[in-house]
Amino acid sequence: MTLRSDTLRKLAQFDTPTICNVIELFDVRPRNTGYMDGRIRANFPELPPMVGFAAGPRRCRATRTRVSSSRCGCSTRCPARP
Repeated sequence: MTLRSDTLRKLAQFDTPTICNVIELFDVRPRNTGYMDGRIRANFPELPPMVGFAAGPRRCRATRTRVSSSRCGCSTRCPARP
């Protein structure tokens, strides 16, 4: 996925709760799921919001083992997923 730099700058104007409230309007999941509790907090509230991409390790969907390419090579020939 590619985002233009001006789009990232616009997103960085908003904090996470604001973005989450807007996403809720799309009804992608029930509104009573996905809440954070008191363990989540801003450790550095003086810093501005940050925009980026999360990247997890790729794993085979069948065996759950880590893989380094887009295909895992197992017998099911499943595409690897993050």
